[in-house]
Amino acid sequence: MAVQKKITRDPSLDMMKVFAAFCIVMVHSDNLFREYGTGMPGFLVPFGAAANTGNALFMIIAGYLLFVKDEPWAVNLKKKMKTLLVPMVLWNLIWIAAEALGHHFMPMRFDDVLSWSPADWLVSLFGVPFFKDPYYMPFWFLVDLFALNILSPLIRILCNRLSALSGIAAVVLWFMPLTYRIRIPFVFFTAGCLLALYPDLSRKGKQLPAAVVYALAAAGIILACVRYDDLTVKATVLMFLPAAARLCTALAEKDIGRVIIRLCLPHLIVIYAVHGKVLMVLQQVWTRLVPLSSAALCAGYFLLPAVTVTGCLVFGRCLRRLFPQLSGWLTGGR
Repeated sequence: MAVQKKITRDPSLDMMKVFAAFCIVMVHSDNLFREYGTGMPGFLVPFGAAANTGNALFMIIAGYLLFVKDEPWAVNLKKKMKTLLVPMVLWNLIWIAAEALGHHFMPMRFDDVLSWSPADWLVSLFGVPFFKDPYYMPFWFLVDLFALNILSPLIRILCNRLSALSGIAAVVLWFMPLTYRIRIPFVFFTAGCLLALYPDLSRKGKQLPAAVVYALAAAGIILACVRYDDLTVKATVLMFLPAAARLCTALAEKDIGRVIIRLCLPHLIVIYAVHGKVLMVLQQVWTRLVPLSSAALCAGYFLLPAVTVTGCLVFGRCLRRLFPQLSGWLTGGR
């Protein structure tokens, strides 16, 4: 039996998890422009690009912890069942039940869940790894992460024996014209595994001067481009990641960072599960009450995600206080 390492909790990793959740909310803040029937203003595009680091950070952390903890495959998979799969299925059931109550309760994308076949139910609850989203689309990365943990013995072998080749393959895969459901999980989960194997790479990526230069260069590339195309997205995500890592490391060392971690970390699954519906409703209300203008776009882009996250945290705390056992199931025991 493999000997498990004793792992001390790393505040910088906790802050990165919180930052990744905030980024995922910001990604869906882009829908505000669709509600207004306009495009994203140029001065906001760098923020939208930086928000794309959220899922990448999530996968990097998962791959890193897989190697650092070095748990037996069956033990790791059992934990992921509790922390990933069970909460995802329960939240999907909640949103499907809301759909069954009708469109007046909450706008949904399906008309009649009672007409679903067994295959429809299976896909809706679990999704298809690297291919089809579960019912609640923002959970796609949980489906893919669980599948990566199933494949983790193979990924371990590749990263241990062919580390240089695995790194090159990850970079090549990132720039290939493939769906994000393949590129993001495999590329950044592998990157996390390699960072665990070669911690010097991680430390260099967190150096403040380099991180700031990368972030400014990425923003400059975006603002200089006539159009924010797929290639620019791929390049700038890689450049924003060191800046995000350094920002989280610096925040984790400060009192405000410790407060953020304490308040947010237990409720990350709630943020993932609730933010999409809440943000959608807020955006619809905002666009009906606030006339279109640059100020309205800018304020709505930042204010609505902040209100959404705050609401999710309040809901998560109330749920934990009033229904602790249910909260445990819905948050994976966090």
